Amino acid sequence: SMLPNGIDLTITLPDGSTGGDDYRLTGVTAADSGAYLLTSAEGCQTTINLTVEEPAGLLASRNSTEPVDMNVFPNPLSEQLNISLNLGNPTSQPVQVDIYDMSGRLVARERITYSGFEDEIITLDMTSLPQGVYTVVVQSMEGNLTQRIIKG
Repeated sequence: SMLPNGIDLTITLPDGSTGGDDYRLTGVTAADSGAYLLTSAEGCQTTINLTVEEPAGLLASRNSTEPVDMNVFPNPLSEQLNISLNLGNPTSQPVQVDIYDMSGRLVARERITYSGFEDEIITLDMTSLPQGVYTVVVQSMEGNLTQRIIKG
């Protein structure tokens, strides 16, 4: 048993199948949502209700073999940030751009629809942010792209 004190446990998954106390839930998707019934060898039971929400197409697995890249400019910047995206997938898709300060705090978020054209440029107004170093994270169906920027 992987549990403390040698407790034996059976886990009944939402689809009715069972696993032991060494069951590992990996690669979690919305299909894994549901009630998980944990039953000890002594008959004690508890239920864990798991809800997994898909992030509107963001962070899904990468299906394209085309190159994916991002270029941010100017860097350092003063008022606006331009992000040139090539997601390697010629289909329209949701894209989320997050800007984090050096303490890891989210300071800006923009959700857009990527048109599918190579080197599409997204322009963000950065005038409200103080000078400093920031991390730009672009999330799409093709994966995540990250780059540091300096606001002077």
